[in-house]
Amino acid sequence: MQIYLNGTRTDAANATISAFDLGFTMGVTVTEQMRTFARKTPLIERHLDRFFGGLEIIELEIPYDRSQLKFQIQDLIDENGPTLAAGDELGIGLCATPGIASAFGQTNDGPTVLVYNYALRRGFVQTLIKSGIRLTSVEIQEISAASIPKDLKCRSRMHYYLAENQAQAVDANSRALLNDANGNVAEGTIASVVMIQNGRLVAPVKETVLSGVTLGFTIELAGKINLPVERRNISVAELEAADEVLWLTTPIGIVAVTHVNQNMIGDGNTGAITQRLSDAWHESLNG
Repeated sequence: MQIYLNGTRTDAANATISAFDLGFTMGVTVTEQMRTFARKTPLIERHLDRFFGGLEIIELEIPYDRSQLKFQIQDLIDENGPTLAAGDELGIGLCATPGIASAFGQTNDGPTVLVYNYALRRGFVQTLIKSGIRLTSVEIQEISAASIPKDLKCRSRMHYYLAENQAQAVDANSRALLNDANGNVAEGTIASVVMIQNGRLVAPVKETVLSGVTLGFTIELAGKINLPVERRNISVAELEAADEVLWLTTPIGIVAVTHVNQNMIGDGNTGAITQRLSDAWHESLNG
């Protein structure tokens, strides 16, 4: 599969990045994930807003502007898209690091910028949506905004790795649910988590969770279907007793959570409001 590394298109198998790159030595990587819908990228501007906002937060300048990155992304879609099976889509990743760590005595020639694709297999996506997600609370806490700003999507994710290990030790088929320092629900390792309670979409407060593109778009969809939205702290007990729980992630979209801490949510299937939001999601992005 073709990728772009520092502005040059190359085969992924031939791409090389220095072992001294700060993305490896310290995990200093601003990243973004998006995907195609019918080989188009309707949410690209929102994703690029967050990506360039993250670069501003860490004061990293890259030699490509928005239009140049959009060209690289579209070029990879045009190149890699035809290799997919019917119904498959492309996930799209952006990564930017400050480049080689000067502390190792190496010459830093500037930032490293990677644009890459991966296949989103239709069967995998449909199976996950059909089966739903199981969530397990863990002791690992979500990182405070005082340490990593919530507008910064980055690859410093050791806490996610540890959290997934803890969750799967309790429920092998589950994903981790992280809380904030006060014990309130924060998010999953690769997804936002919200609930439906008493006819309202309830999401954690902005200060405690990543500024998720899928979360933001889902909140907009809620307005279109006249579903009230509330942002407040959510306790784990509330989530366990919710009418419906949603797992929101860019590659898959809106997925029903069937169990929280092995407690069944509703009847263990996709709830009516989750289905309405999912239908609105697909209608808006695949239209």
